[in-house]
Amino acid sequence: MFLALALVIAAAAGGVFWARSSDAFRVESLILSPGRHVTKAQLRGATSTAIGANLLRIDVEALKLKVAAIPYVRSARVYRRFPDALEVQFEEYEPAAVVQASDGRRWLVAEGGRVLETAKGTSVGNLTLIVPSSEAWPQAGGVVAPQVVGSLSVAALVHDPQAWPASHPVKRLVVDDFGKVVLILGSGVEVRIGDPTHLQQKLMVAARIIDLKLREGRSFEYVDVYDPSWVVALPKKP
Repeated sequence: MFLALALVIAAAAGGVFWARSSDAFRVESLILSPGRHVTKAQLRGATSTAIGANLLRIDVEALKLKVAAIPYVRSARVYRRFPDALEVQFEEYEPAAVVQASDGRRWLVAEGGRVLETAKGTSVGNLTLIVPSSEAWPQAGGVVAPQVVGSLSVAALVHDPQAWPASHPVKRLVVDDFGKVVLILGSGVEVRIGDPTHLQQKLMVAARIIDLKLREGRSFEYVDVYDPSWVVALPKKP
């Protein structure tokens, strides 16, 4: 009995060894479906080492990390498809804002701060431009500074008509080293938000003050809603 069991175990081990070294499980193809932003070329570049390798010996986790390093990839999954293929599936980031670097270049950034690529023409769309007051050097696949990440929630809301009126378009958003946010409107008026907290209340109050002053025929330099219960509006100097 013990001899029979030993023979079974030895045969199984031999089968595994054969499978892990046999050309029968050599990867011949990759199943790749490009996304809106991620190309087949990028996916091939991340998984090229798998071609010709034994399907059972491939480090699937290492391949996932390579795919996830593509800037637009939010998450990745790699599956063995016997007998001779690998399939890659992934989810993509979408641009949430544009961040201006210290050299003037502009970068598309996703929610959470992931840097996607340099902004080109129509790729910007109606995304909010964020200008850090300190030095910023985004790199594709990296993450912007924490204070810029904090300002992304403001950048999203100013394009929500329920949070901010389209009649007061935002030209850019400035964020300082401490994460304090200032909106620069197309009219030149500053809306000083401060910390990106209680945003809906701050934006609602600021919009009402701006509308009120305009109806009164008055112009001003800024509206300060750091504390939305105590708003300050500075008139323009004559």
